[in-house]
Amino acid sequence: MLSKAFILLFIIFQNYAIAHPAWGIVVDSKGNIFFSDLMHNGNGTIWKLDRNGKLTSILENFHSHNLIIDSDDTLWAAENKNIYKYGIEEWEQRLVRISPDGKIDTLLETKNLNQFNASTFSMDESKNIYFFNDNTFYKRTIDGEPEIISTKSFGQVIGSYFDSENNLWWTDSKNKNGVLYKTIVGNKVYEYARNLIALNPENPPYREVRFHLLYGITTDENGFVYVAESADRRILKIGNNKKYSVIYTSESPWFPVGIYWSKGDLIIKESGFNGTHTGPRIIKIDKSNNRKILYEFKN
Repeated sequence: MLSKAFILLFIIFQNYAIAHPAWGIVVDSKGNIFFSDLMHNGNGTIWKLDRNGKLTSILENFHSHNLIIDSDDTLWAAENKNIYKYGIEEWEQRLVRISPDGKIDTLLETKNLNQFNASTFSMDESKNIYFFNDNTFYKRTIDGEPEIISTKSFGQVIGSYFDSENNLWWTDSKNKNGVLYKTIVGNKVYEYARNLIALNPENPPYREVRFHLLYGITTDENGFVYVAESADRRILKIGNNKKYSVIYTSESPWFPVGIYWSKGDLIIKESGFNGTHTGPRIIKIDKSNNRKILYEFKN
């Protein structure tokens, strides 16, 4: 029989997993949208939304926060599965590759977060893997051992993204009121912008400040960086002067988590919360700043 303490711990973890939603969203060369979702089909689903609005699940019962797509339209996803066995907590990490024809290969499995952390992973054009764990920034190949890129006082790293020049962008929600970092070729890390999280949001999705976070990141062809911020339900556009403007605000109960720039369109993944969780919802903002709902789950 399960103990009351274990049941309570399980409920707390489940609530945190949904309050910390998946932010993965990418677009392939044909305009198909792929996104991760933790609210359907057991531990979660990776969905494909085609150009005609047809939604298809391509991987179910898979707890994936982030998604990556390469120049060959190959999709990369990582599962971070929390397991309690005989009262002992374990974290199973799994990296999978999904080819354009739907073939799925498992390339990496571990329970050691210093070997691979699925929640914070990203990948460059050479298929080097980058991830964070325990105040350490790592780089590794699929078959090799991790090497340490940087050690410092990281707070909470969520979003990460490689731009077209192979620079890695990533955020830390718990340092300097929300920091955007840039890691340039050669693995030099520097702070790009700070104070990105609203200090006194009027209508945040969650009252708990610990859930006021920076999520997805993307860049456009003009060098602007976009960051999804949940506290004030905003998408921020950051220029070379390190200052930001608000280019999009979700209406309650929605807030943006995933963003992807595709041929002049900004594709947005929103999550919803108003006492109960809802969504996700997929939005497109086109070149003329027209907004269209591409898909919305009716939970």
